[in-house]
Amino acid sequence: MVRKYFIVFLVGLLAASCAQVGTITGGDRDQFAPKPIAPAVVPLNETTNFTANGVEIPFDEYFKLVNPIQNIRIVPPHATIEASVKNKTLTLTWKDILESNTTYAIYLNNAIKDLNEGNDTIIQYVFSTGPFLDTLSYSVAVLDAWSNLPNDECIVALYELNSDKLVSLAQPSNGIAKLNYLRKGEYRAVAFQDENNDLNLQDYEKLGFPDGGTITVEENTFDSIPFRVFEPKKNPEITTLNFIPPCSFIVATNNPIVAQSEINKPLGSPRQNVSLYVDGELRQPFEHDWFSDDSLMFYFDKPKQNSVEVVYNYETFSDTVNYRFKLKEREAPIVIKPTNSGTFSPSKNVSFSINGPIEGIDNAKISIVNPLDSTQTIEFETKFYNSTFQLVFDREIAESVLVSFEKGAVKTKCGNSEEAKAPIKLKSVDNYGALNVTVSEYKGSIIVILLQRNKAVKTISVKDVSNTIEFTELNPGDYTFKIVRDSNGNGKWDVGEYVTLTHPEEVDVYSKKIKVRAGWTIDVPLTPKY
Repeated sequence: MVRKYFIVFLVGLLAASCAQVGTITGGDRDQFAPKPIAPAVVPLNETTNFTANGVEIPFDEYFKLVNPIQNIRIVPPHATIEASVKNKTLTLTWKDILESNTTYAIYLNNAIKDLNEGNDTIIQYVFSTGPFLDTLSYSVAVLDAWSNLPNDECIVALYELNSDKLVSLAQPSNGIAKLNYLRKGEYRAVAFQDENNDLNLQDYEKLGFPDGGTITVEENTFDSIPFRVFEPKKNPEITTLNFIPPCSFIVATNNPIVAQSEINKPLGSPRQNVSLYVDGELRQPFEHDWFSDDSLMFYFDKPKQNSVEVVYNYETFSDTVNYRFKLKEREAPIVIKPTNSGTFSPSKNVSFSINGPIEGIDNAKISIVNPLDSTQTIEFETKFYNSTFQLVFDREIAESVLVSFEKGAVKTKCGNSEEAKAPIKLKSVDNYGALNVTVSEYKGSIIVILLQRNKAVKTISVKDVSNTIEFTELNPGDYTFKIVRDSNGNGKWDVGEYVTLTHPEEVDVYSKKIKVRAGWTIDVPLTPKY
């Protein structure tokens, strides 16, 4: 068959738009949000030589005060603010003594909401206890490290260089954070998703930071390098314990905890230290299998107790989860199902899954026929591994077949299979399109990810970027790409670490859609923008 070719050129781009936190003047915000009446604020915004112990802010409409303890903050945090409302006026007071010659900012972050529409607003009130205000500003883009999309869910905080003293903060809008009223100097900077509203970075909170963890402000600055926010690597724990009736468990963790070499070892091979407890009594599963680097499947006979306790130990990691059985789960039948929804490309083996570890297959209880000629039976061979098996036959005979299983065709350690019928579609290469991707302008190891509707379809680790990368047997439709700059060459995307000020590996997002058509091969050069 003669394939048709055309070329699509893509260039990795970084786009950002500008925004800032509003001041006491009201700023640009939703038309229904309550607005401060700036000339009536006492003392006025940007007052110097400030000596009061509070401020009154009148609004242009009635409003409701929302969670003031969390949503009203003074920076630097040298005072505890008490908030009260009378008519349309918000009064903020404090008993603490503020530091001299210091610029302060009070943030009302979603603390003020319209009574009817529920619209909220972000307000910044600034004053100085000295004769002048600090006037410099620092702006930076804040992006999600994996998607490269703007991240408005975090705050950007500046601290004194060698302490935890908070100097300024801002919440991004459209991915841009602007920190105002700064003085010249070097600051420790971090963006983080402040889940507990304590203005302090916690180990579990998403974060991003500049090179070296610090910034220097000498003039009004827009940083050309964004803060790339990532979710830190968590301590291992069991996140999922799923029971697959009648005799299997899947236990999954939140981190890869096993080497790739452990995956798909033959059954009976030495495994990591795994223990299974049933109602407090230690039992060993007679089989278990890694099917990913963070998930393990246990096989065991039908449970006769009411619950099971699974304890998993690996090196320094240990965790325990419990599961309580339901009556119907114990009585579940052994069912055969085709993989891939019963549709197989030329390179994919016709395979089936079953909810139990296979002991043997009786070929005499299996038949494959051409649905257009039921008298035509097709010879086949079987192969099985764990809880899946394949049927190997001449696929040139028909475009579709019907596979029939008599009761007991597959024997598992949990019982024999039920009767089943499975229509199978056998697609040819003409049903698919292909992409030839060139990445020669990249340097070092990369990971090329092909996506459809933002879900990874295929992932290829590339060591030699001079080679053309072939994505074959693609269903017609629109596709996009991501490329991970795999700096350590381990074949996976690595997040950063704050302690060592290590950034996450860079990800280039190619969002322009490439339309794949059946019978066509498309050449796609992916060009980075360094």
